[in-house]
Amino acid sequence: MKDLRDYQKRISKDGTDILKVKKILCLFMEVRTGKTATALDICKNFGAKKVLFITKIKAFTSIENDYWDFGYLGNFDLTIINRESLHKIETNDFDVGVVDKVDGYTSYPKPSKYQKDTK
Repeated sequence: MKDLRDYQKRISKDGTDILKVKKILCLFMEVRTGKTATALDICKNFGAKKVLFITKIKAFTSIENDYWDFGYLGNFDLTIINRESLHKIETNDFDVGVVDKVDGYTSYPKPSKYQKDTK
């Protein structure tokens, strides 16, 4: 089983604290620094039981691999979906929603379809 790097653990702890208070969190991390694993760890530390992960189809395998490799199976159920398929979600009983690749979610001058579906 893989383990987070020290900086990921620190970000995960700080991110969990912020998420508990503010109910929203944005991770701004460089490319290839483990944002997915960090986000999944935040979900675990938050105490989520059901997590919705919205991303691009090309990232599904990588997210699933992190879910298994870091041992999050058993901590929470993970549903991965692409933003074009959000309309297929029939229930809104997720404890945490993770939005990856947020380009296209602008609200200027009016909310985009993706932003409305995510909300």
